Amino acid sequence: MILANSKKKQERDVNIMNSQDITYSIIGTTIDHGLREMSDDPKRSVRKLADLGKRFSTGRFQSWLFSLFQELLRNDNSSYYQVIDHLLKWTRWSNLKTFGLNVGYNGWTSGAKKIRKQISRQRCEIPWILIFHFNPDIDDGIMINQISEYIQQGKKLGIHCFVIWQENNFHHSDEILDLIEDNSDCAFIWQLPDSNLSRESVSQTEDCDNLMLCLPLDGNYSLENAQRLHAAKSMFGFYTFYNNSDIIDQLPEMTEQIVNQYASFLLMISNDTCSDAERSKIIEHVYNFRLEQIYPLIPVDFYGDFAKINTIIADRPCIFEILADGSLKTKTSSSVNIKDFPSLIDLLSLAMPVDE
Repeated sequence: MILANSKKKQERDVNIMNSQDITYSIIGTTIDHGLREMSDDPKRSVRKLADLGKRFSTGRFQSWLFSLFQELLRNDNSSYYQVIDHLLKWTRWSNLKTFGLNVGYNGWTSGAKKIRKQISRQRCEIPWILIFHFNPDIDDGIMINQISEYIQQGKKLGIHCFVIWQENNFHHSDEILDLIEDNSDCAFIWQLPDSNLSRESVSQTEDCDNLMLCLPLDGNYSLENAQRLHAAKSMFGFYTFYNNSDIIDQLPEMTEQIVNQYASFLLMISNDTCSDAERSKIIEHVYNFRLEQIYPLIPVDFYGDFAKINTIIADRPCIFEILADGSLKTKTSSSVNIKDFPSLIDLLSLAMPVDE
């Protein structure tokens, strides 16, 4: 009886996976067609894609997002038409398609459904995105193989989006890019240190259509790295840190700097010294900045917006960050270290249990 039930479950899982693969392919074909149309008539094609996306949205986050897109794109002077034009000119279409699909479908739709089921079953919070810090100079720090193992376990829980925050230098960058390429059903943000990105690494990014790179906004090597990534037509943006709301007044100037370096995205990361009141003020301003559609830039508050997405997906503002030494940084903080937990679900259960 137990074997029969197990076999039925395996067959059901296979059928679900086949159905998801078919849906992924259909959406991919639609995006291919839409990208070709957008290059000829951006406004009409983008509106049509937004309408189509809204009609076929099944996830709660997708429905909210496409409704917002529809509203924004009614504005003929929306800066997002310029953002889309820039992305189409500056980025490989295969990169736009794969990264977008892996976030939008694998992460926010099919993955989100699995996350909600796993939260109910495991009685712990499960984030939609895992953030890994990696510093090869730290003795006994987390290694690439540990990150890889957690990614495999994360996918089984429904997690398909990951940040790899590389610190200090580009040692082992070839292994990181191999890891990203091997997990082609996931979306990765690779946050880079202020160091010279080799031509070999830039060339390898061309094989990683599931990747967006992020450069430090005022880094000494960022201009040169941006020029190389632009030449490869790899999708990239910038990141910056803030301590207080003074950064709000700097956003228009930052926009010009970022657009001049062929990018459209800015990750804004609060330092630990930033107060909750200041952080909340900035999160609200960033949201309104996007709604106003004046500047051709999409700013994202790293912690605030990631937590907001988790709230929409799973009713909880969950952030799960693994520091380079293996310790955790969650919204409630934790003294747990991943070196003591080869199992991701055991780690989540201990660090972020859900109250009964």
